[in-house]
Order: sequence, then C-alpha cells, then structure tokens
Amino acid sequence: MGAVPGITPVFETDGSWSFGRAEGRTCFYYRPDGAAWPHWYASLDREGRSARLCISPRVRGTGPGMKKQEHPFCYPLSYLLVMQDVVREGGLMLHASAVRFQGKAWVFAGPTGSGKSTLARLASRMNGIEVLSDDRVILRKCAEGWTAYGTPWAGASGLGSDGSAVLAGLFFLAKSAVNEMRRMPAPEAMRRLMTAVAIPWYESHLRDRALASCDSLLSAVNAMELGFVPDRAAAALFMKVAALSGTGRGCGPRTRSRGSMPMPARMRGRGENQDS
Repeated sequence: MGAVPGITPVFETDGSWSFGRAEGRTCFYYRPDGAAWPHWYASLDREGRSARLCISPRVRGTGPGMKKQEHPFCYPLSYLLVMQDVVREGGLMLHASAVRFQGKAWVFAGPTGSGKSTLARLASRMNGIEVLSDDRVILRKCAEGWTAYGTPWAGASGLGSDGSAVLAGLFFLAKSAVNEMRRMPAPEAMRRLMTAVAIPWYESHLRDRALASCDSLLSAVNAMELGFVPDRAAAALFMKVAALSGTGRGCGPRTRSRGSMPMPARMRGRGENQDS
C-alpha cells in the first residue's frame, strides 16, 4: 500500500486498510487497491477513548477529479473501532454466524466460504430460530456467562439483528458429504478459533487481552466441529443438538447440573439427498 506522509506503518492488510502511528497516536487509514492517496485516516489515543477523523477532499464531492462521498463510518472503520473496544473490555469479535434458539445463542465460525451465510439462511427457515448475524458476531463475558451479540456487518445472506443471548454452543464449520458433529479437543479448538477471531496483533496490550479471552471462552464453552451438507437437514441436526442441550445433555457451557449426561462425542444426521 505504501507509506502515508506523517504516518509510520506498523501493520498492513492485503486489501484496503492499514495501521500505523503518528504523533504518539495510533492510526487506521483506508486506501482502496489502486488508489494513490488514502480516502481517510483516523487517529486514536492509546486507550481508544477519543479519535480524530480526517477525510480527503477528493472524496467529499462529485466535481472534476472527485469521487462520490464515502461514509467514513461504514466498514472497515466502524468494524475496527468496535473490535478494538470489544477486545479492550475482554470480549471477542468472530468471523461467524449466530442464531438464537430456545433463548440461547449458537455460533458457527469459519473462514470465508465455509458456509456461515448458507447455514444462517437454512436456519432462518426453521420455526423458532432467529438469525443474530450471518458474518460477524461479538462475544462478551457477562454475569450469566459468555453472550453472543448480533452486529450490523451482514454477510452474503444479509441476515442479522441487534439481539443477543447467552452462548450455548460454538461450532467450527467444515463442508462434508454427511451432516455430523463431533467434539473437538482443546488444542484443535484453539487452532480453529485462531482462524476466526479478530486479534489486534498490531497492539501488544490488546493482543494479549484477546488471547486471554480466547482461552477463557474455550474453558467455558464446549467446541464442536459441524460437518454439513448445504440442505435443511443440517439445520435439523443443529436443532436436535440444541434440544439435547436443553436437557443437560448438549454441547453448551461446560458447567452441568448434577446427574446430567454428556452428549455423545459424535452425532450424525440424515441429509436430504443422502440414501442413509
């Protein structure tokens, strides 16, 4: 992306935004691929409590040589500011979809193309399921336990809400020839979580806080892999697991009532297009 005068680069993405420092403040700046100048930059104090936003005159109008006005508080700036604040307060931002079912939240994490939006769309057609988000989810540790929140950054299906619910299950998505779920050992779950969570590697104090929160999350909530065929049967299998959780036998928070039975290490459902 190249240097911006007055800003010392620290971290660059392979796309549009970068992170740097200037005059003792941290800075995000946005320059789309191919642009010769940043469209905006935002400088923040170390605590992230105040910010100064500067917008290039070239994106303020539609005259000769000017681009159409771009709202600076849209993605990625809004996402970056919220993500930092969430991490600072001990929470996490996940590349994931989430639904609310029977008063609990279920999160489905995975990289682009893993099926987050597809699963959210399938789940939205089932009775009693509300989609909190199909692409970005906030997790915060509250008095009731880890809680999932919807966000305004929708994915391919465009589904989401401003609702929230206590987290009952965390699934990592994998495309498969059959619909099945299996419990994941802690090291594997942490490795998969690192591919889905937003870690501010460019700020050491926020990085350390995020990593500690990841450990806390996986210590509190069981993680499972969901291998699925993109059909309604995958959502039906999820609902079966959610129902088991309501009886104390599901994959929800690790703390269980006396006498409850753990769910089997692996469950398999019938796909709509499967013979058996």
